[in-house]
Amino acid sequence: MITTPVKLRLAERMSRLGTESAFEVLVRARELEARGQEIIHLEIGEPDFPTAPHIVQAAVRALGEGWTHYGPPAGLPPLREAIAQEVAKRRGIRVDPAEVVVTPGAKPIMFFVILALIERDDEVLYPNPGFPIYDSMIQFVRGRPVAYSLPEKFDFGLDVHEILSKINERTRLLILNSPHNPTGGVLTRSQLAALAESLAGRDIFVLSDEIYSRLIFEGEHVSLAQFPGMRERTIILDGFSKAYAMTGWRLGWLVAPADVTAATRKIHQYAIMSAPTMAQYAGLEAPSPPPSHGGWLERDLGFPMPDAPRGLLRFSEHHRQRAQIAPTRRGAARRSRSRVPRGHGLWQLGRRVSALLLRQFRREHPQSPRENRRLGEEEPLTVFMAKPRFRVFATCDIGKEALDLLRQRGYEVEVYEPLEPPPKKLILDKVRSGVDGLITTLRDQIDAEVFEAARGTLKVVAQDAVGFDNINRGTRPTF
Repeated sequence: MITTPVKLRLAERMSRLGTESAFEVLVRARELEARGQEIIHLEIGEPDFPTAPHIVQAAVRALGEGWTHYGPPAGLPPLREAIAQEVAKRRGIRVDPAEVVVTPGAKPIMFFVILALIERDDEVLYPNPGFPIYDSMIQFVRGRPVAYSLPEKFDFGLDVHEILSKINERTRLLILNSPHNPTGGVLTRSQLAALAESLAGRDIFVLSDEIYSRLIFEGEHVSLAQFPGMRERTIILDGFSKAYAMTGWRLGWLVAPADVTAATRKIHQYAIMSAPTMAQYAGLEAPSPPPSHGGWLERDLGFPMPDAPRGLLRFSEHHRQRAQIAPTRRGAARRSRSRVPRGHGLWQLGRRVSALLLRQFRREHPQSPRENRRLGEEEPLTVFMAKPRFRVFATCDIGKEALDLLRQRGYEVEVYEPLEPPPKKLILDKVRSGVDGLITTLRDQIDAEVFEAARGTLKVVAQDAVGFDNINRGTRPTF
């Protein structure tokens, strides 16, 4: 590895740019996979099934037809037109294609908007817990991040009074995220109506992160832009990654007032130029239902979908089925520390670990007796696993529902009870003792030393939610 011959002097601004530790874990996990280890990935917020074949074929056709050159900085006109129509239809607002900018993924939109709007010492309200990039980008441009909470008593929705109490003459931008990462909370129509009324007459823009807008399991998705006076000051962030399992394609988009899109388009042109042309043609095909699933979902998700109408499988239903892979006694869940989310539900760690390990078990033991009930029933899957117990160490309270579910599936789970993070030495000791899985938070010291100590024994390294490194120390995440 080559380094500079003299001491590298980085610009001071680099000290204000944080990292996403989930991706650091992903890199190491990929290294272990390359050595033959089987890894169950829970560190990144993305679907774990592949892009639908009809979308892939659209990109292949575009490549074959020569669409390999630069595209317009704002995006291909047909795609911008399609996005404008889709936003108008789903959110009930008028959108001109000139108000759409297509970007390589949705992350650049956060940076472009904050860079275009925020001056030194301007204040930006953002949700905590939340996506760690919000806080990092605000500090990078020398703005002042001001966190607001998402109270559990409001189903992780907005406390409008708290937000209003934190608005002052320096407040320039409010960031919303619904469905929310990581809680899975969905902002209700009444919450957004109250917020819209309260923001009337204030010189504040709103960045509405709606990347999970199609992953609604209960209720409806509502955008702040739908309310009177809000369309003119709301910047909608969305994309193809989550809903269509296209995270690697890097295709996002924003809808905003024309003067805001002009500013962000200028930054986009200088920083990136345009989203990949062939990916944009794939995006044009994404909303169309596949002509036939042909066993694709059953093969890649690991369970049948008996109730799916032929040729009309919708991606949101795929995710809903995944969320129902574990028992869903809603009353019992609400009596425990766990809450059933109405949105994408990254919090459902126990359920997802169980579902993925179940899929792995089926591959390894295809003849094992098991009972498959129709999905959506109260107990959709029951598995009898004749194999050694799977040892898991959790560095925090993962909630009674998740704990009970893992133990029900036959896993031996040890939970670190204190509120403060466990010492790194303890994590190393657990790994060296041969645990099969670690469930950690982003505050834990999971690095190369931990992986090296594992010596190939770890089968699962899971972080319980994206964004919990924003939680103040001494508080416990609620699932």
